[in-house]
Amino acid sequence: VHDGQGQLIDVALYEAVVAAVGPQIVGWDPSDVPEPGPHKHAGHGIRQTFRTADDRWVAVTSYSDAQISRLLETVGMELPKEPDGSDAADLPVLVEDWIAANDLGTVLAAFRQARVGIAPVNDVGALLHDSHARERHAVLELDDPVLGTVRVPQPVPRFSRTPSQVRSVGGELGADNDAVYAEWLDLGPAELQRLRREQVI
Repeated sequence: VHDGQGQLIDVALYEAVVAAVGPQIVGWDPSDVPEPGPHKHAGHGIRQTFRTADDRWVAVTSYSDAQISRLLETVGMELPKEPDGSDAADLPVLVEDWIAANDLGTVLAAFRQARVGIAPVNDVGALLHDSHARERHAVLELDDPVLGTVRVPQPVPRFSRTPSQVRSVGGELGADNDAVYAEWLDLGPAELQRLRREQVI
């Protein structure tokens, strides 16, 4: 639309990630969900995943000294020091047992109260059942004649005057031959028939 008028651009931060993991969403099978595991990022502070008492996973990020101090206070621990003043313990180890002893709701509430970065680790199934994602239709379900129901991410960002849409997950092999060869390359019916007969197209 080239009329000099603007339009509203609507996008949620997580939707960019949903678009990036599109292949995982398309290939997700609820009967074959891989077992999640721990993830650890080396360096100062914490950037790691932990398992809760109710078998959920959370991602914790805490870098600043103030955050780390509030985190340790939340779990009732102190960071031991070596004689030279350096840390004598692996920080994630100090909070791992506390998180493992509490359910997801308790852990999230405590860490958010302490203003420590935390979020539940969601798989595709959790995303599909998330009330916010469902309300925004972050994942669409399309019917394909060959594949059946296929889930795909909603295109982002969304424009108020020129909304995008997903019409299909891809046509069958050769579905666009007539448009390409006849309309674009200006081949006549006889030539198209010959190419089909010789299995060129």
